[in-house]
Amino acid sequence: MAHPTPPAALIGPVNAIVGRRRRRASVAVLALAAALCAAGRADAGVTLVSRDTSLEAGGTTADGRVVRYANGSTTFERFADSAGTGDGPLDLIAANAYQYSAPGTADGGATGADFRGVFAEGSAGSTALAPGVTASARSDLRVAFRVEGGRSEYTLGGALGATGDGWAVAEMHLVGGRGDLVAFVDSTGPGTLQKTGWLEPGDYELNVRATTPAPKGPGDAADVAARDAAAEDNSAYYSVSLSVASPVATPNKPPAAVPLPPAALAGGGCLGLLGVVRSARRRRRVA
Repeated sequence: MAHPTPPAALIGPVNAIVGRRRRRASVAVLALAAALCAAGRADAGVTLVSRDTSLEAGGTTADGRVVRYANGSTTFERFADSAGTGDGPLDLIAANAYQYSAPGTADGGATGADFRGVFAEGSAGSTALAPGVTASARSDLRVAFRVEGGRSEYTLGGALGATGDGWAVAEMHLVGGRGDLVAFVDSTGPGTLQKTGWLEPGDYELNVRATTPAPKGPGDAADVAARDAAAEDNSAYYSVSLSVASPVATPNKPPAAVPLPPAALAGGGCLGLLGVVRSARRRRRVA
């Protein structure tokens, strides 16, 4: 049965409507493809997960009263401050802790995105000025970050030192699993650190501390007494810099026969959606 041919006056408007709908569909598909591609890329990078700066100083007076000063920060912004008795002793206690630390992120600390590294310097010092008085101080920094989408090249350098009954340490390790130690240095050794390497995808922590008095262990009493006798005060300091680069794909690794992660699925979706758009455009040209 022959179908009637529509009047020529209707063909133009109908084709225009169909063309507009096709163009709208193509734009919508392209927008969805761009969104999926962006979502796939968002999983790659180095992200600052948390930061904890903690300062504490004080001691115990001869009559047993506890004196404590504290300060700190958990934001991703620059920190520069101190805690303690200040320029002069209080209640025969002289104790002060200080830290300057600045994490580097793409947005200046608003979020932890695109973490580039951190610089920190700090000190702790304490002196008990009378028998029966104790004094202590510590300056701590803990930075946790995550590497995703490939391995990241890092450089960790710094210097640490201590006098009297003081101690400083810097260490970086992989969190979870075996908790592999990436780097370690303290003031009982050379006191300097310069290390470059690669961080595989995972969660990492950098911990830096200056403290007085030094942590005590079995057999330490004689050494501590000798240091106390040779110094008028106890102090420790650190200056540490960590830089991390954007992750790169790990070379020479064959693809694993496991289900694709969301990022890979998003990438495949991008290619498929772009193919749909190209196909729709070809059909429109043929029509």
